[in-house]
Amino acid sequence: EYMGLDFKLGSQLCAQGPSSAWLRFMGGPPADGPLTASSTATQIRVAMLYGGAALLMTLLNKTLFETLDLPFPIFLAALQMHMGLLAVSVAGVVVGIEPWSWETLLIVCPVSVLFFANDVLSIVSLSMCSVPMFGALRRTMIAFVLLFEFLALGRLPAMFYQTLGAVALVLLGAGIAGWSDLHGSLRGYAITLVSIAAAAGYLVGLKLVKQRLDSRGGLSYLSLLRYNFAVTSVLLALVVLRDPTPQFFEPLERITACGARCLGTLSVSTLLAIFLAYTLYLSVTLTSPLTTTITGNCKAVASGGIGALAFADSTLSGSFLVGVGLTLAGIAVYSHAKYKTAAAVALHSPDADAE
Repeated sequence: EYMGLDFKLGSQLCAQGPSSAWLRFMGGPPADGPLTASSTATQIRVAMLYGGAALLMTLLNKTLFETLDLPFPIFLAALQMHMGLLAVSVAGVVVGIEPWSWETLLIVCPVSVLFFANDVLSIVSLSMCSVPMFGALRRTMIAFVLLFEFLALGRLPAMFYQTLGAVALVLLGAGIAGWSDLHGSLRGYAITLVSIAAAAGYLVGLKLVKQRLDSRGGLSYLSLLRYNFAVTSVLLALVVLRDPTPQFFEPLERITACGARCLGTLSVSTLLAIFLAYTLYLSVTLTSPLTTTITGNCKAVASGGIGALAFADSTLSGSFLVGVGLTLAGIAVYSHAKYKTAAAVALHSPDADAE
């Protein structure tokens, strides 16, 4: 969702390329070659990996909360972030990234706090909302991004009226879907919207932070992930320590008593969180915004359909399906506007042939 909205920001942050082995598997260029020349086959493979990981992540987390009766989102978020920090730190040693800098931490700390808010609140809201409704609400992120870009950067989107119509469709669809699911947790819906606002703030904040990072020589994507995971891990540790019994000891006791099924699901979910971070890294470096947007829409449809069949808190009424359809239509219109804008920029660019 982030990368489909602003691919160039992500590609500029990525000073480091994916490993040679991964690129050979993906069919892309060598690790020291141009990352912008990825083939269609490469983009499809990356999209399948990223979309599949995101889909499984959503369904496994929901399984933990509802099917296995382990409603401990803070514990899950803390486990995933600490393991993610460990994995990124090891990866940084292997591939070589910038050394830790307290000055850089101060620069990226505001967006890292937004990363924390989005991650934690997304997991909390998923424990309170049905999977189809969670996906429908997440589609409204475009509206928040455009609003924050206008407030923080004074920027209006190209093809303004088409973009405005797309956002209106998305909001209308989310409203219809929500109206048909009023038996759900209104508090969960509110937390989902706050998490979406945090995600949009993270994206727009990165654009501001990037200006300062460029003056210091830039920052690789793995380094950015390391700072995000570090800040999130510290904040989650403080949340857990504030009241350790319901946030740590009770979940640990319940998971231990639940047996191998719970431990297996929790382990796979944690590993998927790490894998998702890496596939997002591949998505940033090797795919186009159109590919990422289509992947996000396919993931939303798949998670909504599977969620409605697999979990007791999900229902697919006619009005809900209409709402989701309008939301996806709005995303499609927005994607078309972004594609035409990017094509026009490339056409008039002196480097158009190289691109």
